Amino acid sequence: MDAGALRTVPNQTGTLVLSVLGQVLSATGELCGTSGEIVAETIYSMLQDSSSVLDTSQKEELQRMIITFPTHDFVVTLDEEQVYIVKRNTMGD
Repeated sequence: MDAGALRTVPNQTGTLVLSVLGQVLSATGELCGTSGEIVAETIYSMLQDSSSVLDTSQKEELQRMIITFPTHDFVVTLDEEQVYIVKRNTMGD
């Protein structure tokens, strides 16, 4: 996946790409600037916490995390190199 593919997600209002260490590599839309940095830090922390509920004996890996709010959600996926975050407007759903 790449940052360009994130911009094609329907109803997206912003994107973030993080390194596996949590550094912001790119940001677009509503996730540019300080608000994006706060989202990045918060979601990165949540990803770190999620590892405690995975069954590592079964080599279980997180595939997707969705954080839902009344008007929008954050969809988070990752690979070996990067974390991808999309903020989507859910008002039209």
